[in-house]
Amino acid sequence: MLKNDKEDIMNTETNFNSYGHGAKVPVDLDKDIKKLERYLGVDTKASRIPTYFAFGGLGLIFFGMLFQIFIVIGIILELIGLFFAIKKEYSIAYKWNRSIVMYLKNGFKESNDYLERLPNEEKEKESYKKMKKLLLEKEEFM
Repeated sequence: MLKNDKEDIMNTETNFNSYGHGAKVPVDLDKDIKKLERYLGVDTKASRIPTYFAFGGLGLIFFGMLFQIFIVIGIILELIGLFFAIKKEYSIAYKWNRSIVMYLKNGFKESNDYLERLPNEEKEKESYKKMKKLLLEKEEFM
């Protein structure tokens, strides 16, 4: 990651404050999440996969009221979504995603809580150390 990206992450206080709890979240949050994911070297796309299957399955079950084959396909999609949801990769990606989102919303304590829930092998990686360092730097300014 370029030095400018880290400075951009650290120095956009006005953007981060606009994400405050209960406030409308601007579209830039997605860009900031991707920027922080690139800096940390983590990929949280797996946290969304079960959701896609769940909504797809529910949609087909609802549509299945007209055609019964869609009910069966919808149930299969729901089961696939459940399978992905209980996988370890999903759990890790979800915790990383929540930690990043809470960090960007100035919920540093909540961000740290999600980081602490990560498994020990994840805590030994460089990305964990970078995120902890970012949290410590933010706490110094508070």
